[in-house]
Amino acid sequence: MLITFFPGSSRAGLFPVVFVLAAFAFPAGATTLHETLATAYHNNARLQAERAALNAAEDSVDAAQSGWKPSVDVSASAGRTRLDGTFSSVFGAFSEPGAPSVLPLTLQGSAVGIAVQQPLYEGGRTSAAVNQAKSLVSAQQAKLQNTEQEVFLSAAQAYINVLTDQAVLRLEQHNIKVLEEQLQSAQANFNNGEATRTDIAQSEARLAGARAEVIQARGDLREARATYRRVVGVPAQDLEPPEQLKDLPASLVEARQLAAQNYPVIAARYAVQAAHYNVDTLKSRLSPSLALRGSYTHANDPQFAFAQLNQAEIALTLTIPIYQGGALHAQKSRARHLAAQRHNQLIDAERRAIEQATQAWQAYRTASATLDAIQAQISAAQIAFKGVTSEHRVGERTQLDVLNAQQDLLTAQVSLARARGNMRIAAFALKAATGNLTADAMLPDLPATAALGEPAE
Repeated sequence: MLITFFPGSSRAGLFPVVFVLAAFAFPAGATTLHETLATAYHNNARLQAERAALNAAEDSVDAAQSGWKPSVDVSASAGRTRLDGTFSSVFGAFSEPGAPSVLPLTLQGSAVGIAVQQPLYEGGRTSAAVNQAKSLVSAQQAKLQNTEQEVFLSAAQAYINVLTDQAVLRLEQHNIKVLEEQLQSAQANFNNGEATRTDIAQSEARLAGARAEVIQARGDLREARATYRRVVGVPAQDLEPPEQLKDLPASLVEARQLAAQNYPVIAARYAVQAAHYNVDTLKSRLSPSLALRGSYTHANDPQFAFAQLNQAEIALTLTIPIYQGGALHAQKSRARHLAAQRHNQLIDAERRAIEQATQAWQAYRTASATLDAIQAQISAAQIAFKGVTSEHRVGERTQLDVLNAQQDLLTAQVSLARARGNMRIAAFALKAATGNLTADAMLPDLPATAALGEPAE
């Protein structure tokens, strides 16, 4: 830990100004990033919604496959029928002598029946519908995994932002202590005739500004904690710095190659397949269909002159669409336009993936270079502060020079804390842009069955 000192303090002329390592100290048993991602995986509402959408898509496959299977219907009926009328001469010839030739007559009938229908040919409608449903399932799986990446990136960003804002707050709080000691030193020097009222006013102004910075830092930390809770689902408590990410692309070319197979692109490809299968489904509705139907019915008093009636039937039904007002042709044309739309969306998804990978790669490289530059800035600021402090002791520098050197050093330290956070976030963004920020990659101990559907209990 590097420590620098102010002159004229009560500690034999030595006063600590910076404590870089202390700003990043965390208690033992702190929450890890792995635990945060696991918590977000189980609690995030977006992931829960995408899992439900995947389950619904899987059910649509079962619904489509039902087109190959027979349908069975059981029916039952009971009721009363009242007949009013006059018998014809045919019935009169067979009626008993003296029997009335005029109704009314009431019948109380009941019937039960069963009917079975098996599709034999539908022009490939069921096959196309099943393939469409399976393509939509695959697309939804890719969407779920892309949502995992987005949620994990948001969770990692929220996690790192909390750490960064905590470090900045510690630096700003320590700066207040430094400036309070500096003000006391200036007041003592003024009492001894070694400083002016201006020196005191300058120290007071810097102290007031430092207190305002602490207020701002506290507000930023509260906002970061609120974001963490929204994304992860639990409050942020005792977070520890994450380890450096591994398996990042070694070059921009590799990043672009991986991005071309990222999950938004995969989802768009399956959406194109589903759109073409939808066109096939609508085409089949213009084709003839053939079905085998069988039924059996048992009726009691079904109609006049029958006490019971059993009826069995088996038949082939051929249906040929002739004219439906142009509805099917319009639907088929619409499906073709939608397929063209999906194809262009695929092209756009591929271009966006390449763009995002390029931006993520450049952001990571820039953040890394910025971190190196700020570390060099801190080294120079420390040397400058030490020199200004020494020159102030012999009267070659003013109180304002010392305050400016201290402010430069604090600014560099705050910039270092933020640069470290930015580089970590950029690494996660690069991992997401190349399709390696999923539950499979980040939570390898997660059960395989939970990676695509319901999370493990």
